[in-house]
Amino acid sequence: MTRTSLGALMLTVVIPSAALSQNVTELEEINVVAEDADGVVEGYIATNTLSGSKTGTALVRLDQTVNVVPADQIEDQGAQSVAEALRYTPGVFTEYRGTSNLHDETYIRGFGYAPRFVDGLAFGRNSFGQMAPWLLERVEVIKGPASVLYGQANPGGIINLATKRPTGDSVRRGR
Repeated sequence: MTRTSLGALMLTVVIPSAALSQNVTELEEINVVAEDADGVVEGYIATNTLSGSKTGTALVRLDQTVNVVPADQIEDQGAQSVAEALRYTPGVFTEYRGTSNLHDETYIRGFGYAPRFVDGLAFGRNSFGQMAPWLLERVEVIKGPASVLYGQANPGGIINLATKRPTGDSVRRGR
């Protein structure tokens, strides 16, 4: 085994100052803004998800179906519950007892009482209760057997509710 000293690995490059002053092109600044995997979505189309793999991943890189309903879409629909926000999500059947339902019970791909999670944590074992959709930044639905990523769940899928993060701005909601 031979040892190499650090001095033998260093390489010194000498560039004449005349070469530096020739053909210098100044480039404009480029700002790259990426969507947070659980943050604000500009418009209706999300590009990243935190639910699909529990890491920030682009939707096109996932092998399972993940539908994202962003806050803009929830607001434009006038949804008063998570079930109403999921009305137009393919493979999700909501409000099967009518609009007088007091709970967000959903069927995903034919399997009833889809488990709900809030920021990746279980919302409860039963289907009771609702969460006001104006508290949410996005509602994500993971379909199929990939739902076992969150533990014991039905094979239809799960619902993950991503809450809004504090911004420092005062926001009020009136009825």
